[in-house]
Amino acid sequence: MWITSLLSLFVVFNCALALNIPHPNCDKYFRYQSLDNGNFIGIFTANTENVRELYWEAKFSSIGSTPDQIGDINPYPSTEGYLDSVRNGKDVQVYVTFNKIKNELPLLIHFSLNGETLCSNHRYAAPSTTVRVARRISVLLEERVMPPDSAYNHRYPESDPNYYYV
Repeated sequence: MWITSLLSLFVVFNCALALNIPHPNCDKYFRYQSLDNGNFIGIFTANTENVRELYWEAKFSSIGSTPDQIGDINPYPSTEGYLDSVRNGKDVQVYVTFNKIKNELPLLIHFSLNGETLCSNHRYAAPSTTVRVARRISVLLEERVMPPDSAYNHRYPESDPNYYYV
């Protein structure tokens, strides 16, 4: 009898610790993904054929007051992978990390690309926190670089993480 009670308590305890993953109704452009270490990331996907500059913007709603749960937007799976996708005319992806999440992942409530809203949802009721993350990523093609005496030549510092040379 005590084994049954202990097993029931264990099941209830594990259910209470389960992380809730929201459904933002944005399957075409966004998904949550778990990592091997138990953490989660959110991956955004965009069809960017012939587009070399993208302004990614997302807003998330979290239950409670936890503004530091969402990391910056970064190329996915890496900068080189992002550039390969651009070179080959494939969909490009970026991701955000979710930090110190205990109960429920933040809900994606807004996603736009180059100012065009692709997804939106209602935020959580109070008490909740809304966090906005954004990043502009430009890919400059070498064949478009003008000679130094050209009035159209703009130099971008190679150390700028938002400009990539293909």
